[in-house]
Amino acid sequence: MSIQATLNNAMSGLRVAQSSLQILSLNISNAAVPDYTRKELVQKSKGGNVDGLGGVTVASYERSTDRLTYKALNQSLTESGYSGVGDDYLSRVQGLIGSSSDSPKLPSLLDRFNSAWRSLEAAPESVVQQREVISSGQSLAQEIQRLSAGVEELDRSLRTDTGDAIEQLNLSLETITTLNNQVSNGKANNLPTGDFEDRRDTELRKVCGLLDITIMERKDGSVALYTPDGYPLLDQLPKTFTYNGATITDTINSIDVTSYLKGGKIEALLDIRSDTSPAAPSSNATEEVIRKLRSQLDLVASSFLTVAAGPPQSFASAYNSGAAQAGELNQNFFTGTDRLDIAINANLMNGTSVIKKASIAATAAALDADTRSFTADGLSVPTGGYTNMVSSLVAVWSQSAGHAKDINDINKGQSESLEKRYKDSVGVNIDEEVLNMTTLQTAYTASARVITAVKQMFDILESLMSG
Repeated sequence: MSIQATLNNAMSGLRVAQSSLQILSLNISNAAVPDYTRKELVQKSKGGNVDGLGGVTVASYERSTDRLTYKALNQSLTESGYSGVGDDYLSRVQGLIGSSSDSPKLPSLLDRFNSAWRSLEAAPESVVQQREVISSGQSLAQEIQRLSAGVEELDRSLRTDTGDAIEQLNLSLETITTLNNQVSNGKANNLPTGDFEDRRDTELRKVCGLLDITIMERKDGSVALYTPDGYPLLDQLPKTFTYNGATITDTINSIDVTSYLKGGKIEALLDIRSDTSPAAPSSNATEEVIRKLRSQLDLVASSFLTVAAGPPQSFASAYNSGAAQAGELNQNFFTGTDRLDIAINANLMNGTSVIKKASIAATAAALDADTRSFTADGLSVPTGGYTNMVSSLVAVWSQSAGHAKDINDINKGQSESLEKRYKDSVGVNIDEEVLNMTTLQTAYTASARVITAVKQMFDILESLMSG
């Protein structure tokens, strides 16, 4: 090998070592940055020839990738995005209604109401017991109204969260489009694009949490996004969507795309609010939740409002039976039409009337009767009493919340495991980078010594030739 070739090899090695050291320093300084992937140099031979132009050069800058884990991670984010919403909202439902382990208010207030009627039956002339019946009945009606108002608040929260999720989808699609352009322009000009791709992956993971997507990589480095059934979300240009509280619309084509957006947070929010009436409700714990809650609370209210001869008589039918004396409330102990407006009769509340003595025994018996059947969306009590009805309501939602939490814990754990595996695969390992830096520093020093030796040889030759 000629002296010139030796010098060229040493110089190219020196330049590559310098570039590699810069990349290693960049990796180390960004090791704690979320979603940062390890950057690497791709080298290529310059090719030796008679002119001595050998050595290596930097071909490109690339980031570390692990496609299989990356795909599995994105899918797990979609699954945990869905189950996370179910866990969140069913936890809220349990917080609203209570669970069998924390003395929920509705069963407790019904027990108090039952006890008050039995005490009044034992002492029908007692003004104190009359007041306790009215007071406990008022508390029961207010609790039904509170729960009903809570359900409507959950429904409003679902609409708000769905709108926010759609806005996040629009923002992420727009951001990915911008990053697509930066990646494709960088690759066209042989410039580093790793940081743009890292930022794009961050946005892609956000989208995966919102819905199930298929990611198509283009030759220019850009990506296109589709739903699994082929509906385009981003193909060169992003779609934009709007949510009106019921449906999701593609604003460009003005078409309803609600059924196209499957998986992730968006579908979970839609499923909780869905209502397939008059068909039977879904047996899935996280579907048609609002519909089931409304139906079940309407059942509770109607069991006190509806006049039914039985047997056994309903509460309202039992109270309405028997003749009223002067000053007594003849009928309609409770007034209203459903869960939202059930209330104690105003004449009892303001003292205009008192409880009808002739109906006390029948009403107490109606409350104690345990041969009823209750059916509402998502709730069935084949045989039981009023207490069984409200206890079953609490138990249904306690079990649903527990099931949703178990599913989400599994999905969340899987996502966290895959995320760790992905970061271990493509992230920065400080120990490895420091070791690589030491190796490169040694190579850099060796190349520098070769250059120094060649320079000394040239100096000697020049001295000999001038002498």
